[in-house]
Amino acid sequence: MNVLSKVDKTAIKFMEQFDVYEIYLVGGACRDMVLDRTPKDYDFTTNATPIQVIELFELKGYKTIATGINYGTVTVLYDNETYEVTTYRLETDYDGRRPNVIKYASNLTDDLQRRDFTINALAMGLDGDLIDMFGGIDDLENGVIKCVGKASDRIGDDKLRALRAIRFASRYDFTIDEDILLELSRVDLSQLSRERVRDELIKILSYKDSFTYLYIMLKYGILEQIIPQIGKRDIYKRVVGLNSFFYSIESSMATLLSNLAESVVIESLRGLRFTNHQISLITRLIRGINIPLESISTEYQLKLFISKLGVDIMLELFQLRVTLATDELKQEEIDCYFRYLNLIKQGDPLFLKDLAINGNDLLTIGINGKDVGAMLNDLLDTVLACKNLNSKEILIRIAEETVKC
Repeated sequence: MNVLSKVDKTAIKFMEQFDVYEIYLVGGACRDMVLDRTPKDYDFTTNATPIQVIELFELKGYKTIATGINYGTVTVLYDNETYEVTTYRLETDYDGRRPNVIKYASNLTDDLQRRDFTINALAMGLDGDLIDMFGGIDDLENGVIKCVGKASDRIGDDKLRALRAIRFASRYDFTIDEDILLELSRVDLSQLSRERVRDELIKILSYKDSFTYLYIMLKYGILEQIIPQIGKRDIYKRVVGLNSFFYSIESSMATLLSNLAESVVIESLRGLRFTNHQISLITRLIRGINIPLESISTEYQLKLFISKLGVDIMLELFQLRVTLATDELKQEEIDCYFRYLNLIKQGDPLFLKDLAINGNDLLTIGINGKDVGAMLNDLLDTVLACKNLNSKEILIRIAEETVKC
């Protein structure tokens, strides 16, 4: 298969700079071109050492960065593009994530043999012909993820490949080879950094048909290794809706974790190194998912709902509530969303910042310390019930009478 016409012209000119050295386009770009997709990145492999790559391009006036020199990788800034070039290499003595021994190889075959999946072990020379030593093109055409060589070896070397297999299958809606599935049931992810596990989970959740692959993760015990408390109860109900819309990562995580106590959710998310902002969004979404429809049926209840959870999550929250609702309640959830929109249009006070008074006003009437916050929250509750009470004079009077009592 020749794909030269699909390669960016600058990338071809870059390859032509290698003069006496071998140079091949490898990995994702080749995979994407077989699938008739435009490559996002171009990565290269060569028989030139990193020092030779640096010398070659700096003599021609191009800047280089030794981004991964220990792994044989140099980044070259070429005509407003950034390309990574890695010397052919052999990897041995893995610790379950990374090789302890890296040696430069003398030929392309050795380099491609170390790669994870057949679909990622494709290469292209300057003639544009794809080099496919392991059946990667057939696997792309048949829609299957297979390892280069034995799955037990590839995943045993680097356990993150178990998650990468699921991620690539989710990205392209491919099936996963039986040998890989067998390894999914055996693999121990405990050695992996939580950040890397989180990143792979986020990527899996970001694709359209993530539900199918989340179910595979649950079936083979992968999801419970990532979030031990998740359990299998109601998992189908909680994740089947994820295909209905394109959700944010926060909405997807909220759906997955919606049956867990908030303290457990926070512990799980912190363990996966989610940011405090993400944790806040996810926990608020879960609170909103779990509030029964009858508890937001009146105008006051709906205002309280918005006030406690925040306007910033309402669109996604109502999408989730509609998706997860039973058929009998879907229309009522939609109606509730339109009631919310009408409330927002009215401009009614919903938050502390909307009150006609502030903490300084309360200090002038002798309310101090923690009592200031408590009083402001009480006054907000009063205004949520009756917006006409939101005037400075009235609220000061209510505060004074409350203190007297």
